[in-house]
Amino acid sequence: MGTSQKVKKFLAFLLTTVLTVGLLQFAPGVRTNVEAANVPEAGHSYTLNFTTLSGVTKLNGYTSDDGIFKVVSDTDKAYWHDGQHGAALYNGDKIEVKVAGNADIQLGLCGYGNATAFTVTDEAGKEIGSTSGKGTQDGAGEKVSYSGDATTLTITCSANAEAYLHSVTVSNYAKEGKAENFTMMLDNIAKKGVVATGDYKYGDSVLTLVGQGSTQYTAKTGKTVKVNGKEYNSYTAGKRHASSDNMSTIPQAGDGTLTKFTPAAKGMMTVYFNSVSSLRVYDFNSEDGSKVGSTLTEKGVTSYSFAVAPGHTYVMSTTSATDNLFYAGYKYVVDKTVSVPVKFNNVNANLYDSFEIKAVDTELSNRSVKLVDGANVNLLEGHTYRLSTNDTSVKALVGDSYTFTATANTLVVSLYDVPDATVKGTITGTPAGTVKELTFENMFNGLKYTATITGNTYTCLLKPGEYKTQVETTNGGVTSDRVSVKAEGTTVNEVYVELPEKEAEAIPFKSEISVPGDYDSLNEASEAILHMQNRPEGEAGRVTINLTSDLSEQTVMNAPYVTLKGNGHTVSWYYGVGTLYYSVDPATGLYNEVLARDKYSYAEANANLWGGVFIVKGNNFIAEDTTFKNTYNYELTEAEKTDIAGSTLSVNRLAPNADVTKYAYKERSNAFYIDADNIECYNCKILSSQDTLGRNGSKNCNYHTYFNNCVIGGNVDYICGEFSAVFDNCELQWKTYKDDASNNAKVGYITAAKTSPYVFRNCNVTTDGVGTGVVGYYGRTWGASSNSTFIQTQTNGLINAEGWREMSAGDGQTAVFKEYGNLSGETPFVTNGKFCLAANQTAEAVADYIDTDANSAIKTVLNGWKPVHYGNAVKPGDKDDPTVTPKSGLMYENNHFVYYSDGEVNKEFKGLAEYEGEKYYVQNGTVDTKLTDVVYIDGTWYYIDKGRLNEETRDVIYHCGGWYFVENGTIDWTYTGVVEHCGGYFYVEKGQINWDYTGACKTDGVLYYIRKGSLDTNKNGLTYVDGTWFLLEKGKLKTDYTGLVQYEGRWYYVENGILNWNYTGLTKYYSTWYMVVDGQLDWKFNDVTYYFGTWYYVKNGVLDWNYTGLTQHCGTWYYVDHGRINWDYTGLTKYYSTWYMVVNGQLDWNFTNLTKYYGTWYYVENGKLNWNYTDLFQYFGTWYCIRGGVLDWNYTGLAYHAGSYYYINHGVLDWNYSGSAQIDGKGRYYEVVNGVMVYSALDKMRGLVRNETSPTNYIILVDRAAHRVGIFKGGKNNWQDVQYYKCCVGKPSTPTVSGTYYVGIKGKYFNTGSRGRCWYYTQITGNYLFHSVIYDRQNTPKKIIDNAMDAAVSHGCVRLDVDHAKWIYDNIPKKTKVIIY
Repeated sequence: MGTSQKVKKFLAFLLTTVLTVGLLQFAPGVRTNVEAANVPEAGHSYTLNFTTLSGVTKLNGYTSDDGIFKVVSDTDKAYWHDGQHGAALYNGDKIEVKVAGNADIQLGLCGYGNATAFTVTDEAGKEIGSTSGKGTQDGAGEKVSYSGDATTLTITCSANAEAYLHSVTVSNYAKEGKAENFTMMLDNIAKKGVVATGDYKYGDSVLTLVGQGSTQYTAKTGKTVKVNGKEYNSYTAGKRHASSDNMSTIPQAGDGTLTKFTPAAKGMMTVYFNSVSSLRVYDFNSEDGSKVGSTLTEKGVTSYSFAVAPGHTYVMSTTSATDNLFYAGYKYVVDKTVSVPVKFNNVNANLYDSFEIKAVDTELSNRSVKLVDGANVNLLEGHTYRLSTNDTSVKALVGDSYTFTATANTLVVSLYDVPDATVKGTITGTPAGTVKELTFENMFNGLKYTATITGNTYTCLLKPGEYKTQVETTNGGVTSDRVSVKAEGTTVNEVYVELPEKEAEAIPFKSEISVPGDYDSLNEASEAILHMQNRPEGEAGRVTINLTSDLSEQTVMNAPYVTLKGNGHTVSWYYGVGTLYYSVDPATGLYNEVLARDKYSYAEANANLWGGVFIVKGNNFIAEDTTFKNTYNYELTEAEKTDIAGSTLSVNRLAPNADVTKYAYKERSNAFYIDADNIECYNCKILSSQDTLGRNGSKNCNYHTYFNNCVIGGNVDYICGEFSAVFDNCELQWKTYKDDASNNAKVGYITAAKTSPYVFRNCNVTTDGVGTGVVGYYGRTWGASSNSTFIQTQTNGLINAEGWREMSAGDGQTAVFKEYGNLSGETPFVTNGKFCLAANQTAEAVADYIDTDANSAIKTVLNGWKPVHYGNAVKPGDKDDPTVTPKSGLMYENNHFVYYSDGEVNKEFKGLAEYEGEKYYVQNGTVDTKLTDVVYIDGTWYYIDKGRLNEETRDVIYHCGGWYFVENGTIDWTYTGVVEHCGGYFYVEKGQINWDYTGACKTDGVLYYIRKGSLDTNKNGLTYVDGTWFLLEKGKLKTDYTGLVQYEGRWYYVENGILNWNYTGLTKYYSTWYMVVDGQLDWKFNDVTYYFGTWYYVKNGVLDWNYTGLTQHCGTWYYVDHGRINWDYTGLTKYYSTWYMVVNGQLDWNFTNLTKYYGTWYYVENGKLNWNYTDLFQYFGTWYCIRGGVLDWNYTGLAYHAGSYYYINHGVLDWNYSGSAQIDGKGRYYEVVNGVMVYSALDKMRGLVRNETSPTNYIILVDRAAHRVGIFKGGKNNWQDVQYYKCCVGKPSTPTVSGTYYVGIKGKYFNTGSRGRCWYYTQITGNYLFHSVIYDRQNTPKKIIDNAMDAAVSHGCVRLDVDHAKWIYDNIPKKTKVIIY
């Protein structure tokens, strides 16, 4: 432990001692966050902020400096994307997170990318919970709560393609305090319609009503909220917080209409409110004030529930869309977890292995938990849960309802089969009769259904669910159609069959084309230009597209050097971010014709392109006289109506009375997307609402653009992103909205620039005239070093005097915002905000952007590129320098406060002054930020904290010799109760600590033991009270502990601090799992046990992860793999010295067959490997050779089976083989016919020759009946056959002699008949010879004139093939014995 930590522990001990004895007292100190050394601490939060990891490229293996987080990317694809999106992750990538015990895992979700979910699992792989893949707003937070011991959790990304994640925060729960359930409706505590700001305490939980300045909460006429059937007024106390969209610190008194809540225990907070906008809930770490994350509700809701935990402060605020949020009341319920037994009652459902049921908590952001038959599940008592299955053909009910309220009673879930449904429709894209078969395949279980086809229509009866289709056609057509079949009514679905593409024709180069005309669409034209033959490079190859009519299409202009002449026509499309369309391809974010027809799935219009209408990807593009319009905020087209599949927004564009021109429907919807270099637009209109013109992302591609005489319209950030741009003589048109009750946010921003400069020269700010009273800003920052300049621009009174703002706090300090020569009507206009410095409002500051003989924006902005239509009217010295408005009030300059009156520093003023919603104590013309004291002003004492008025302090403090309870800046003499202070618990009576009190105190179900005014921390361990054993820790019931506890040498199972005699099952203690039986650890337990859907192997009471092998349970043997029964395993396993056959995790005594194990096949008989088996065995119709229990692939030869020998070729019986073969590769050769050994003439010869002798080491046998000659070498009882020939013997009239003879003379040939010649003769006896068949009389044996063989046709000699005759002639010595029979 470091020195500083020792000092802190000593001071904490000293403070406790002093408070106890009451001799000496100190003012309470400020607690600081302890830096972890790879081990997380309870009560502390740790954050891995991916958006700030700019120095890291590859993320695989990245470990945070505190050691709490580690990124694991098995594919090594994870990387840092940028400061906006954070980490780029892929499917299966993981983040390991260490927790100190009970904790919340908060994910800062990106609004973009392709993630579908982030799942949190424990060390055993059990799912704890999951979040969405993307935030409803960029940076929105979602959390998963973990209950248990210190461990390492794993967050796994599920994604279709590249996904993004901003941050991960682990908030380890602090110790819980005294917690009380409460409902606080403001009507019930209001006095004459007014509710006081300040703290409201319930036990140790504190709810603070924060007002704007000193304004109290007053009822708002007409803003009522209905709760449980009763109408309540809602209340406001001024404007919203100044940074409500991006609050970075815990707000203090006077910061705006918002609410703070610091809970004493884990539970659920519900806030009832009325707002035309949304509620945003921020989560801060109470100890160090760091922000954990935030959540944004849907618009239009009047209540919101969220989980809370001790050690956190939650701030309920609004968004920048409104200045008002009206609160009606609050309800806090402390969590009580119950372990609920689950039982499935399968009435008539067909279940598959992948079937799952989840219970979804309808009161806590739809958090879900998996239900397992026969296992217990932890639920929050009193919460309402909804049943959800992943198979739509199965209906799950509790009783007759899909919902239930959690109690400790057994949860019986009945499962029912959902009746078949009908899907029907037409088959399009191919002529009738060409589809021979249409099938529907269920994407959940793989079952296939065949439709009935009649002409070009079909019908099919199948279960509700998700299906993909397949067709068998006569013309090669295919389909990718999918359909979601509903349980109710008939599903009508068109199946489109796509025919094979025809071979593309060559496209000659043309410098001018028409659309429509030469091509139907701009996309077709762009592709055609890219494939034009012999197209020159660069400008010489420029192609002009003449637009001949309006077009509705999303265009991607990939071709470079293209000029689009619109001729006054419009290119429009309708994608808006947040609305979900069938037609958006999730891989590209662009329109996909196949998906548009399919109308099955959807993806959010790609945020990287903001749903762009015209996307330029080819360099050197020019647009003239063209309107580019995103219709999203102008009209609801018929095409969009049929394409909308859903929405993440609170408004419904398809509602009967929806008016999409209203402000409530405003969303990001790009009209012209920059994704190439050297782009210019002349005399064009670019129209939308938010993000009209620009690009997304932080990457600087060095793109340059130019706009002259254009109208660019929008409302928020309508020129934005990283690209350099010059705007000459352009109209900057505010898109406004109808003046109605819901339109309360008319403020907008022309620009959201990044680091590349935007330069506006001689432009004109106007409105579209729809709404009135619009006053917006030149722009706001988008990250650090935003760069934007306005020169000689006519603002027409439509720009706010502040001029510029920040999107994220702190970015304004590096912004480069410049102005010069701008007007509002006839009056010079100079903004007075803090982000455009006076030095940037001079002619010198903008000199680089004013064209002179020596300088030009071509050089300083456009990198030397001169656009075709370049030209502007801005010249130096055209207008006078702007005037400066005198300063007044409190301002923050050069890192300190200054108080002005009429432009002069006022040192005479002494009192409170307001700055950005905060009140400060001013004296001598400034604020002393080191002053912390009470001061007397106009008859009132105020508590000043570091120069700022502090109205939020609530604690016991030391003052004038005593410890008092302070609330709303005053001592609360009415308060009596237990209160936590600096980690200790003290008994307060009527506002003052009572050091004389000793006794027990049970509060909110938590038992305390108080001794002399403070908690007795010496009370530890199991304690028996009123028939129940409780676990105390330092005098307090340890409700957050569930696990094993040792008492008098034995171990017991404690659940939520109470010994549970009814529990039987596994439990984890540190890193080891133990077996508990009836509440006590059973060291004698040796068996498998069922736990959350898995069977585990327990040996001597301990789960044995190292064991792999067989184990017996209830008379049956099962296969255990590293401590778990592996139901997926089929194969051999060794148990002691015997190998057994396991099928689906169970020993199969009936198994007699071959099985493969690590590349080798073995013979198993009655469940055991039979090493003694040597025989043939038939397996799936083929016979194999088994030798010593193993299939012998190397054996080729004869093998014995059932009284016969068969020919084996490399381990397999070969029925096609006919020839000779040996047994075991040695000994004699046997004749084989069709794979079976036959007793041949050769076998007979072997028998006859065995006891024969010969004068030489050779002997010859001739079988006249078989027409065979056998030649043997060796000696008596050791003759080996070396040759075996077919032959021709004497015909019946001239038979070959029989008997025993000896080889005589030899000769090369002799002539026979009138023209024949026999070659290589060897004398048997007399004129009986071995010789060749008869050839003609050439000098060599070439032409046979009598080739008779294997017959009795000779004159008595033994005829042979010439090679065989020559072998005898060459090798057989004279006097060799010849036996003829």
